[in-house]
Amino acid sequence: MANLGAFVGKIETFLNDISRLEVTTVVGDFKLVYNENSKKWEPQPGAGPLEGIQTNINLFQGDLWTAMHSDYSGSGDAAVRTFHQSQVDKAQGIVDGNIRAFKEIVQLLASARQSNSLTHEIEAAKRRLTKAKSELAAKPDDDERKKAVIDAENALTELEEFAKSQKNEE
Repeated sequence: MANLGAFVGKIETFLNDISRLEVTTVVGDFKLVYNENSKKWEPQPGAGPLEGIQTNINLFQGDLWTAMHSDYSGSGDAAVRTFHQSQVDKAQGIVDGNIRAFKEIVQLLASARQSNSLTHEIEAAKRRLTKAKSELAAKPDDDERKKAVIDAENALTELEEFAKSQKNEE
């Protein structure tokens, strides 16, 4: 179960990471520096001041805000605003693709888990049938043991048919 706990932890981290989309467009003399605390690349001012636009979207709540330097508001530099919007659109497309991929992975894992569980049930039913046949062989005239074999055969058949139908649905 330790692997399951680690996997769930990774899912939680993934969901936290995709819950907020942040796009920053910075104009000016700067360099990007990786911040260990925030786990993000951040612009550090060079010789001059930084100007830019930042958009944050909470994907689960739908909250959206954009902050921009006054030079880009109104009739300001439309090229920078247009570029920033194109980056927001691209980022949203990437997030959408990640969510679709995540959904497919969860469905695949659920299917594999169900298949694995069904395989174990079939193997257990085969063991019960073998045991029932063995007990019947020891006392071939015992009606209770005959019924146990029939019941075990029916249970195994039902499980195998269900497994086959599940496989056909895939």
